[in-house]
Amino acid sequence: CDERAMADLTPKERKLVTTTWAAVMQGKSKHGIALFKNIFEIAPPARALFKFGKENDLQASELARLHADGVMDTVDFAVQRLDNLGEVVPALQKLGAMHANYNVLPAHFPIVGQALLKTLGDGLGEHWTSEVEVAWLKSL
Repeated sequence: CDERAMADLTPKERKLVTTTWAAVMQGKSKHGIALFKNIFEIAPPARALFKFGKENDLQASELARLHADGVMDTVDFAVQRLDNLGEVVPALQKLGAMHANYNVLPAHFPIVGQALLKTLGDGLGEHWTSEVEVAWLKSL
């Protein structure tokens, strides 16, 4: 996350991020699985980083769903605290350090951001406007 860009979000952009995220969270597991499908589409070698990466049907994978739900909950934690970056940044740094133990590299995180934007766009459909996209880009 870019702390400076997040701090520069206007009140309207914060509202766009929180309201669109709330809409996506109504289908948390569905969109979480879509996020992983998008990650694997963008970066097929990323499959090797996950225990469920070899599974063809992520929708049917309990392990994939649990991990996807956890990722969605983490994004939710950050979105709910856009006004309190002092709480968000250390938590995300700790999570990043934990992921280093699983061979996740800093270079992998932009892929997750790209996949999240695609997931949001697909999930929000006509509600994914250029204004919403800019707000989300500033949030990442």
